Amino acid sequence: MKWLLTKEMMAIVAIAMIAVLCTASAQAQDANDPNNDSLFDPNRVFTLNITMDSGDWRALLRSCANGLCGPPPHSYWPATLVCGDLGPMLVGIRRKSDLGEPTETKPDKVSLKLDINLYVPGQLFAGKKKLSLECGSEGATVAEGMGYNIYRAAGLISSRCAWVNVYVNGEYKGIYANVEQVDKRLLADHGLDNDGFMFKRLETGEAQRTRELETSPFNFNWYPFDHPDDPNNPEVATPPDWLDQALWRVNIPHLLTLGAAENFIGNNDAVVRKMTNYFYYDWSTDPCGIDPNFQQPRLYFSWDMDSTLKDGSTGWDIIDNAPDSGHLWEGVFEELDEAGVPFGYPTFQADYLTIYNNLLEGPLELSKLLALVNNIESAISADMDADPYQQTGLAADEFQRLRDYMTARTASVNTQLEILTPLPGIVLLDDGFEGTPWDANFNDVASAWTDETTRVRTGSHAAGADQGGGTGYFTSDALDASDANDIHVRFFVQKDSAATFTLEYNGSVGWSAPIDLTALGGDDEWLYYGDTITDSNYFVPDFKIRFNAAFSGGGTRSVEVDDVIITKEVVETPCDAANLDGAGLARFEDYAILANDWQLTGPGLAGDIDANDVVNFGDLDWMFDYWLIDCQP
Repeated sequence: MKWLLTKEMMAIVAIAMIAVLCTASAQAQDANDPNNDSLFDPNRVFTLNITMDSGDWRALLRSCANGLCGPPPHSYWPATLVCGDLGPMLVGIRRKSDLGEPTETKPDKVSLKLDINLYVPGQLFAGKKKLSLECGSEGATVAEGMGYNIYRAAGLISSRCAWVNVYVNGEYKGIYANVEQVDKRLLADHGLDNDGFMFKRLETGEAQRTRELETSPFNFNWYPFDHPDDPNNPEVATPPDWLDQALWRVNIPHLLTLGAAENFIGNNDAVVRKMTNYFYYDWSTDPCGIDPNFQQPRLYFSWDMDSTLKDGSTGWDIIDNAPDSGHLWEGVFEELDEAGVPFGYPTFQADYLTIYNNLLEGPLELSKLLALVNNIESAISADMDADPYQQTGLAADEFQRLRDYMTARTASVNTQLEILTPLPGIVLLDDGFEGTPWDANFNDVASAWTDETTRVRTGSHAAGADQGGGTGYFTSDALDASDANDIHVRFFVQKDSAATFTLEYNGSVGWSAPIDLTALGGDDEWLYYGDTITDSNYFVPDFKIRFNAAFSGGGTRSVEVDDVIITKEVVETPCDAANLDGAGLARFEDYAILANDWQLTGPGLAGDIDANDVVNFGDLDWMFDYWLIDCQP
């Protein structure tokens, strides 16, 4: 009797016959068995050994066509997997759709998906049902893993990612990024109910990944959260109360954090910016999962990071950076409707900017990011240099590039956040030169500067000086900073080969030494300048600023100034604080305000004189101390 063995049966027999040893790695700890945590430790490198039929491997390498990978009628070939003392175990393996290395014409290193329990129900590898191994095509080996680790450092629910060395039939295929699969096990690992409705979003449409035969009762499809390619969830008009609904339908803080992290690493192929290559998850605390009253706010998960941390994204705009923006970016972050017109009222932009700033002052602070880069370099640089298919050159060069990216991106974002954050204090001057006359706030002192209507930053006008004669000083009118504790100065300049372009401040000892504005940056671009003055010599009733422009040589050189804002901060005395109605004296009208808030708690209470979020006898003591005292000098 002749037995006909399938490849799966042959692989099972092979498990008992083939002794596969885990190849030694440059990392001493690689011999340890990976577990759910250590498998995704970015400072460790495990080695995976895959053994399979050589013909199957050759077929796998060339199994992609038109973005689809795998031999019909199924996607996986059988193989055995070993790592340290873990295994051998029978698994399914297929190729993913990334480009192969060294070329797609002759691929030898390709991205892989391993299905651990395809043939052995319940089988797990370090607690996981699937492994997703990215080959690092187009030089993304480190950048992709860095992207995921930055997301997690930002506090996002996101895949973990580390690195593994891969051998196939004893041949070294190089180092791979090992990205945690987005599935029910990831949800469980993050303490989430994993019996909800998860959808995977691609450019070609949307696929339901859990409870596939059921219709989600929680799905909604209106701008800016719409998914127009979903045939089971037709697009509907945005409800008038969409902002209120969004707060319980979507985990907005998580989405805003995702937007900031996505923007920081320059991820141009993901959730917020493009609305593709991501998962979203709706779920419920209702045991039956069908009562909308128990719906939990939707979570979004990125899953594709191979286009991140590119040098061209170091200067990305943190608000308006994408002409092909996805609806989430337009509606939630840019505050535009589907036609690109401002809503006319704020949405979540201010919260986004606050979250972004907190990230850069906290978990994504530059020194922490550089430490992350350095630690990963120590862990995997030797393996990268040993990889015969590595696309980024020497590991040291790639890690230095990443350090340069983090430094440049941090500087760019911090400057943008500073520009977008309103200056504190009382406005002394806010001038975009749009008034009549255009130099109304700068004409007490005669000037040869002119009204510039071509090279402007915002609006239709700027102040300009050019080589044709508009040179010399351009001086502001006097500004009363006599009661200031700080003076904040902000403006934008543009220059074209100015020989002299300086800024000066006027105070009690005359004009300050010139500040060189030509050092801000290159020509023919609007450059930001910001300064905080703490020197009391400038806290005078006739504080002024002035610009000076001079040129040499031929040509049509020029300079422009636009959007000048100057504010002062004034220290509020206890007497000022007790003057609740602003009339100049603490009196019965102020006492009535205090009495109206008596024993109330919380921020922003009018009667909270001592600013401790409660109105009580402490505030009453202040009122008695400054009763009928004139706060003015």
